[in-house]
Amino acid sequence: MSSHADLVQRPSTSCPSWCVVRHGANVGEEDWLHMGAPVAMPGGVSARICMSVDPTTLDIDGPHIVTADGEWSAARVRELGRSLIALAESLDRLASPPTPIDV
Repeated sequence: MSSHADLVQRPSTSCPSWCVVRHGANVGEEDWLHMGAPVAMPGGVSARICMSVDPTTLDIDGPHIVTADGEWSAARVRELGRSLIALAESLDRLASPPTPIDV
């Protein structure tokens, strides 16, 4: 996990370690955007870490997880992950052969 100091750096001098954007190719707000590598999910959807830092004010928006459906906070992603793991564990229990009952 990145530290807060790692997440908050001036885009003009360096990027967070997870940023894969080639800065300088865009002007203005587009160049303030830090994006992580995409993570493929089912259904052709991808998710990425995203954060912007205003180089003048150092105001930070993020980091968030972004998908085609919008922005997700870290807490929301963790909650979704826990729910998916619980569903998978339930499925594993249902798929396991029943234990014979001694009579």
